[in-house]
Amino acid sequence: PLASVSNPRKRVAIFNGQFLLLSRRLYEATHGHTAVAGEIAEDLEFARYIKRDGRFRIALLGANDLVRTRMYRSLREIWGGFVKNFALGMRERTLEAGFGIFGLLLIALTPLAIAALLVFHFWSLAAVLAASFVIAMLVAELGMRRARFPKGSSAWLPAGFVVLLAICATSIARLAGTTGVDWRGRRYRGVLRGS
Repeated sequence: PLASVSNPRKRVAIFNGQFLLLSRRLYEATHGHTAVAGEIAEDLEFARYIKRDGRFRIALLGANDLVRTRMYRSLREIWGGFVKNFALGMRERTLEAGFGIFGLLLIALTPLAIAALLVFHFWSLAAVLAASFVIAMLVAELGMRRARFPKGSSAWLPAGFVVLLAICATSIARLAGTTGVDWRGRRYRGVLRGS
């Protein structure tokens, strides 16, 4: 939650690297990006660094009316960027990440579960699960509308979550293993093992 990022008592910290607004005093006092120059996800690590430092407060805010940015321009860029980021973002929040992944998996598999229940004539259970799924998609649609996604975007959530889970699994495997990830001309290996 955005409120957790802004709360100095909470550990969670993140910046969106496409647009940071920092005071010069903060930037100079924390040594700016040089403090995290060796990190792959320097925006994430910079936010964590500042919050651990404790002298300054941070916040992650929506600024849709002020700033527009486009993170990636192709599926290949999306895949590469998120494979780089996912495992790093989960590094200090393993338990929460596990629950999140489990929740994504449940939502992604719900249409298949409904189909299986229909095939085996569990009509009532299929109806309850389908109604729950529709309610979840409507709630997601409201949130996506506030974030300015196009109308009907929530219909793609189950397929999107499958892709997201594949990205997440790839990220963990590559950053924990010897394959590593390529980012801006550099290869990072064994990042999750601390090597």
